[in-house]
Amino acid sequence: MAEFTLEPTPEPGVTAVVWSVHGPANLMTKVMHTLMNMDKMVGPSFEKGLARLKVLTEKP
Repeated sequence: MAEFTLEPTPEPGVTAVVWSVHGPANLMTKVMHTLMNMDKMVGPSFEKGLARLKVLTEKP
C-alpha cells in the first residue's frame, strides 16, 4: 500500500510530503530485506516522484 502523508511545517505556506509503501512481509520478503538495501533500491524512484509532485504543486 502506498501512502502520502501531508504534514504542516513551521514555515507558512509549506507542507512536507512523506511518501511510504508498506504491506505484509512473508518469509521471502523478510529474506530480501536482510540481503538487499530496499531504501537504496526504491529511494531514487521516491525522490524522482516527490520532485515531480513539487513541480506540479508549485506551478502558478
